[in-house]
Amino acid sequence: MTLGAPSTFPGDRPTVGHLLASPEPTISFEFFAPK
Repeated sequence: MTLGAPSTFPGDRPTVGHLLASPEPTISFEFFAPK
């Protein structure tokens, strides 16, 4: 979590564009994986 997704997205809902732009989309995907 180098970028700090939770801090960037207070709604806990990262946009698809951010996931693609992030160097480690796997980490971001885990945030809403249970969904």
